[in-house]
Amino acid sequence: MNLFAAYPLLVLTVEGYAQVHLAHHREYFSENDPDFIRKSGEEWSFPKTRGEIAKLFLADALGINTLKLIRGKKQPRQGFVFARRYPIPIWVRPLYFVALAGALTWTGTWGIFLLYWVLPILTVFQVIVRWGAICEHKYNLPGASVPDSAPLILLSWWERLLLPNLNFAMHPYHHFFPGVAFGGLPKIHEIYCREGLVVHENLFLGYRAYMRFITKKRDKRSASKVSAA
Repeated sequence: MNLFAAYPLLVLTVEGYAQVHLAHHREYFSENDPDFIRKSGEEWSFPKTRGEIAKLFLADALGINTLKLIRGKKQPRQGFVFARRYPIPIWVRPLYFVALAGALTWTGTWGIFLLYWVLPILTVFQVIVRWGAICEHKYNLPGASVPDSAPLILLSWWERLLLPNLNFAMHPYHHFFPGVAFGGLPKIHEIYCREGLVVHENLFLGYRAYMRFITKKRDKRSASKVSAA
């Protein structure tokens, strides 16, 4: 996983991700939750106007927010420590990048690598990462429970094809049953539906419905009509 999924993203390791993510599960939405702390403040407060959301994603697409997002991906300083039963030798990661640099130099493909891999990671990929995070949780809710802070988004087939996310749009089930693989989350949803356990106030049919939920309007005419009613 490190060689074929983590290292190619340049700043991640499986161990580092596990350290943060397991702490997020154990210390959910508390002062010891590194994910909650990193995604706090006005930037992660919703609803926002369409203009504010567009400005946020544009900053990601232009790479303006990239350095800040990378700096925020820090491991927790205390609490649970993730350790492999058979740890990977420390020299594997630097050797991987030395080998990559050698291969790019030998083939003369540095330009292709920088343009079609590094640049998208620093720009377009950050937009996708932010949208995924927004769909997983409603932040700035200290001490919130999973149903109150994790929306359940049921995606259509074309949304799953456009942004395949391993069923993470069913995020409440991931927190309730973290030992269940992503492929089993739809089955959990079937059980919840059958038993009448779905919190419908927190359910959204697709990304568009959730976008409407996190978008506020500043239309004075609409506000006047509501006040008059």
